[in-house]
Amino acid sequence: METGSSINFYLNPALSLSIALGKQMEQIRLAQFNMVKQYNEVVSLALKSPYMEIIKNIQDMQNSLAKNLLYALNPFAISHNPITAVEIQEAEIVEENNSMFDLTIAVEGRFFYKNELIDTISTNSKQGRLLKMLLTSDDNYITDEEIIEKLDVSDYRSIGYLRRDLKEALKKFGLIINLYREKQRGYRLLEVSTLPN
Repeated sequence: METGSSINFYLNPALSLSIALGKQMEQIRLAQFNMVKQYNEVVSLALKSPYMEIIKNIQDMQNSLAKNLLYALNPFAISHNPITAVEIQEAEIVEENNSMFDLTIAVEGRFFYKNELIDTISTNSKQGRLLKMLLTSDDNYITDEEIIEKLDVSDYRSIGYLRRDLKEALKKFGLIINLYREKQRGYRLLEVSTLPN
């Protein structure tokens, strides 16, 4: 009898420890399972959220509008040259301010006179940027300081060369540009017309 009771004495604590360890492992596994279940519920609720649906609808609408706007501006631009918002804004600003000169700037930075492409000048050149500044500025007037700062010319003599080059580029296309020196501080665009025959 004493042998059996001493074995029970040693088995009972070991058995109770392994049972307790088994229960703790089961609780940990159950906690992990619940944590994964809660995570999945949160993710599925977020995906079903009306806000996610609204955001997706807004993005789809923006993409559709942008594609339609690109097609309206140039049906061939979608597959060849994507148009940036800055270029679209540039075309809109010039369109508002230049009707009295019959000059417009296309999205690609090309100038048109009465809907005819001026192939001798674009906004890629300093002369083209000077013409754009004159067309888009208030009252078609720009100061010497603006020209020096924005066109990266060094002095007033360089401005004179730039004016000459602008006149020559337009003359090659058959246009005369009339710039008026105002108050010895800047230039005003007075007119753009065709060369007399």
